[in-house]
Amino acid sequence: MPDPWPRLASRLIAFAGDCWHSPAMSMAEIMREVAAWPRKRQDELAAFILHLRLQHDPEWRKEMARRIDDKTPANWISLEEVKKSLLPKRRAR
Repeated sequence: MPDPWPRLASRLIAFAGDCWHSPAMSMAEIMREVAAWPRKRQDELAAFILHLRLQHDPEWRKEMARRIDDKTPANWISLEEVKKSLLPKRRAR
């Protein structure tokens, strides 16, 4: 299956650039297109949209700046801990 992202990205750019007049792609079309994508690609788009939303949240930005500037190793977590926290919990069989 060819990668759907380049086609949608170009249409989204047209949509964003012209959204107040006559969008190149309606929201319904975008939703149908994304619904047909593989889950991994949908997850990438969801992460990107979450990133965009968080950029507009001053409290989140303040908290991230505080965490990035934290010089106390006891407050840090390892990459492995982050990965484990992001993986879905598996049910016991």
